[in-house]
Amino acid sequence: MDDKSVEKTDYSVWSHEKLIQRVTQLENELRAQNRRSLYIPTLKLKIRLLMEVQFNPCSYSRKEILEEATQ
Repeated sequence: MDDKSVEKTDYSVWSHEKLIQRVTQLENELRAQNRRSLYIPTLKLKIRLLMEVQFNPCSYSRKEILEEATQ
């Protein structure tokens, strides 16, 4: 992280309730971020597997593929 992009906050002046609210907010953001990061590779994997199922070159002889391409 770039030190210039990190906002410095003086938590010593915050009330107890405000600190708890902030920690809860950060925990929720982290959970949401983790769910998104887990979902994206899973979706990419499903798409890749679907594409592999749709066309499996081992299922076709070369002659059949060439005949279909010329039609």
